[in-house]
Amino acid sequence: MKAHGFGVGRGFVSHVETAVAFLPTSGDVLTPAGRERLAGYIEEGGFAGAHAAACTEYDWPYYGEPIGARFARRPEYQPVKAVIEDREHPEPRSLRAVWRFTDEWYDFRVNPRP
Repeated sequence: MKAHGFGVGRGFVSHVETAVAFLPTSGDVLTPAGRERLAGYIEEGGFAGAHAAACTEYDWPYYGEPIGARFARRPEYQPVKAVIEDREHPEPRSLRAVWRFTDEWYDFRVNPRP
C-alpha cells in the first residue's frame, strides 16, 4: 500500500502483486489523491473487487467502469439456479454445469453483462 500511496479508509485496501483488491469496502474510502493514485494503478496494473466493492465510491464516475455495475440493494437470501454458460473458460471448469444454492444476491442498478 505504501509503495502506491494508498491509505486505508472505512474499508480495507490491499496491494497484492499486480492488483489492488477492495474486499469489504463500502462508501467513500479514498481521498481525492487516493482516487488519482488508484486510477493510475488500474491503468498500469489491475483491480479486483469482491463482495461490497460495487457499493464503494458512488460519487466517483471513473470507479464505476472497472466495477461494471453499481449496487442497488440487497434482497433477502433466496434460492437460485446458477448456470455456467462458458464451459471452455478455465475458471469454471471444476464446477458443475448447473448448481443450486441459497445465498444473498445483490441487485445492481444496471445489468453488468455485455
